[in-house]
Amino acid sequence: MDAPAAPVRSRGARWAPRRSHRVVALDDASLVMVGGFASGAGGGSSAEVWTAARDDDDAWFWRLAVARAPFGPRDGHAVAVAADGAALVIGGATADALTAHDVWRSADGGATWTLATATPGWAGRTHHEAVALGDAVFVLGGFGEFGYCDDCWASRDGGGTWERRTAAAAWGPRAMHAACGFRGALYVAGGYDGRECRGDVWASVDGARWSRLCHRAPWVPRRGHAVVAAGACLALVGGEGGGGAGESLGDCWTSADPRRASSVQGRPVDARAGDDGASWALVAFGLTPVHAHAAVADRGDPPRVLVFGGATRDRDDGAGERDNARGPDDAFAVRLP
Repeated sequence: MDAPAAPVRSRGARWAPRRSHRVVALDDASLVMVGGFASGAGGGSSAEVWTAARDDDDAWFWRLAVARAPFGPRDGHAVAVAADGAALVIGGATADALTAHDVWRSADGGATWTLATATPGWAGRTHHEAVALGDAVFVLGGFGEFGYCDDCWASRDGGGTWERRTAAAAWGPRAMHAACGFRGALYVAGGYDGRECRGDVWASVDGARWSRLCHRAPWVPRRGHAVVAAGACLALVGGEGGGGAGESLGDCWTSADPRRASSVQGRPVDARAGDDGASWALVAFGLTPVHAHAAVADRGDPPRVLVFGGATRDRDDGAGERDNARGPDDAFAVRLP
């Protein structure tokens, strides 16, 4: 049952271990890493932007593109790639622990950034999700100035203007959830609602009307996990679950409706008509336990999920708990069936 997992080799400059950062893959298959809460000397919220390209030996060569981006230190933010290929940094927590409500754009692979808007209409927030689907980018939930959020907003002009799709999505207020776009639909999985971790999965084709695909997935209810569209399936990796302060998880689950395996990628479909997100299969366990990590789908055959950074919660026989941040040497890939 256990799918192969292997280290992801890193070369070039070394980024500090971090959590609550974001990594996205651009159209040219290069990677952009933004911000996060870094550990070590000079740690704290980071304003760094790192880029990486894969070399001929299947290693990622990292380069510090911007030491201090104009949006300043950020963690718990969201990053998405707009339809025009620009990378967007959306909201997050600043170095002063304030929740930001701005949107920044980079059209040159993360080298330079410009302010798209400081007044998007939605309240400042952190630990939300941003998902690109079709010609729009959606912002979903998070923890904001007024508590946990359950709204959904969309931008069709690369982050400059935003339209509210719903003020109260059916999945309810939550943060630290995971979301992605797959086969023409938006998916929201898990998260934390201020009382407990969630284990439900929801889908929508427009961000306004949502359908619950499963009330309680077979995976442990969790927060701080990642869900990506990889090949012909959704893949969920890691997170934090359990009672109390929780513990980091080291598993990977996939979900796909075999009846829609031949669907054209990106074609609008009625998410309520299929089983994507409704049934899940465990494909890997015993992975490095990690939460608040960044994950991207690797374009290959077979598909893989690449996991960068994050934290592993260590328990010290009741003497205390600590989150050990992960760095480039801890990155790993999970090969999917």
